[in-house]
Amino acid sequence: MGQPVDGARPPAAYAPGMGRWSALVARSLAAVLLAACAAPGGRAAGGQSALFVANALDDSVTRLDGESGRVIGPDLPAGRAPGQLAPGPDGSLLALSAAADRDGEVTHLTRAAGRGARDWLARPLPLGAPARRALLAGDGAGGAAVGYDVSGPGGRDGACRVALVDVRRGEVRRTHTVCAAGERMTGLALAVGPGGGTAFVGLTLRVAGAGGGPAAGHRLVALDAETGAVVARRAMPGPPEYLTVAPGTERTAPRLYGVVGSDYIDADETTPARGRLLGLDPATLADESEFRLPAWPRALAVAPDGGRAYGLTPGGGALMDLDLGRGVEARRTALPGWGTRLAVGERWVYVADTASDEVWQFDRGDGRLARSIRVGRGPIGLALGPA
Repeated sequence: MGQPVDGARPPAAYAPGMGRWSALVARSLAAVLLAACAAPGGRAAGGQSALFVANALDDSVTRLDGESGRVIGPDLPAGRAPGQLAPGPDGSLLALSAAADRDGEVTHLTRAAGRGARDWLARPLPLGAPARRALLAGDGAGGAAVGYDVSGPGGRDGACRVALVDVRRGEVRRTHTVCAAGERMTGLALAVGPGGGTAFVGLTLRVAGAGGGPAAGHRLVALDAETGAVVARRAMPGPPEYLTVAPGTERTAPRLYGVVGSDYIDADETTPARGRLLGLDPATLADESEFRLPAWPRALAVAPDGGRAYGLTPGGGALMDLDLGRGVEARRTALPGWGTRLAVGERWVYVADTASDEVWQFDRGDGRLARSIRVGRGPIGLALGPA
């Protein structure tokens, strides 16, 4: 059984001010921005939606009403420096740590008998192997996937794995090996489906090229979540990132969305200047749509209706509103600070600002800032789910 966590304050390394951009936060942002939640998260079927905010510098999660932005109850303890979140159907939650010294540590959070912050249970979720460079994705229906590299003997990298988790129970149900030797995971998404759904994994392999310089191979793999069997695969022109499953435009059949680089600012093709947002058939991974992004996004999410995507500009100073049906950038809104992460619901776009300890709520209709919401220290992860 998990024990109630007392929510002890972070050590000095987590102090506000310049310290918040310590190695911990700088490293964690890279991981958080690679992992897009599999479900964009509008209003949950049959229930009220809530926005969960991971406060890395407070070791806590703030819950907000998805419509009003009102804070729901006290902040919840969620393990050391939570960075990525996957909500369950009953208020349960998985939180993946962003701390360098807790790489790959996942905490399961669930309600106990009472109603206060101390009446929640937080316990580690064992993955069965030392994990590094982990990513977390939820399917919006109580399932989650944790993708991670395995640390082998002497610190050597082993093959990466995907663990399928029951969020309500806090149990690992299946674990599948995914990577070939030398590959790294760049994106992860999970889709609901018959027999347990499908896990989508973006992979990249960097090897020595024919002329002695670096070369890269990239691919996208779809796995049967129950058996681990590969149901589809394809080579990609760049590392597949920001993987997410959402409806196609006008709420048509689901698509797998992912971003790949199209122009690069260095010779090694590791730093993209722009990219393409691809809409793929989840069953075959064949192209169904393409949107040429005006800039490489710092974060990106697709709306629940599938008609629009929203991204942060590279520096985080503006919100891009991307009309997927017309293939154009419909609006660009200046932010009051520097956004680091976003989430999109039916009516609102939420943007987290790590520096000001706020979440901004923007109206999807007119792009205006509706409210600034004070949360915990260092918000770097957002996820929509049932309240």
